[in-house]
Amino acid sequence: IVAVLEPRSNTMKLGAVIMPTTTALGTADLEDRLRRGTVRHVIARTEDAEKFTEDDLAPVLIAVGGAPGWLDYAETAEAPDGPLPHPRTKADDRLLLYFTSGTTSRPKLVEHTQTSYPVGHVTTMRWIGVRPGDVHLNISSPGWAKHAWSCFFAPWNAGACVFIYNYARFNAEAVLSTIARCGV
Repeated sequence: IVAVLEPRSNTMKLGAVIMPTTTALGTADLEDRLRRGTVRHVIARTEDAEKFTEDDLAPVLIAVGGAPGWLDYAETAEAPDGPLPHPRTKADDRLLLYFTSGTTSRPKLVEHTQTSYPVGHVTTMRWIGVRPGDVHLNISSPGWAKHAWSCFFAPWNAGACVFIYNYARFNAEAVLSTIARCGV
């Protein structure tokens, strides 16, 4: 299982189970998720690496931008660029693990299969109205299920482009200006 705090990671083709996690979490919440998700690999931004303690570290740590004691994500560019063998996943195999918000109690771990998320979001594609050739922007954080619905599966199902606007703090004027300038 891979806990992903960096949205650029694409591990689905490897057959890995992905646990997208918001960068807003602190050390205690991350420790809990690593333990309950039985995480074996963590991919995180450099600035988030310090949130992980020695006691809760997964065996493989990859930092986007590098961090002491972590593998550097940039080194993946040196990997062979050939096709990978199919991981032989089945429809009912795990694909994504999400945690609920935990607003009324401890966050619950929710499992999604190879079928439930990608196929289930054909309805999301229709609901948000994304069509082939569209340029789609979603501002949900990568740690929340809405991010996967609207940033990956619905646009992929439709054959649309996903537009990524990278920002540290939401600014409505800047987002609107970017949408207008880029034709989103």
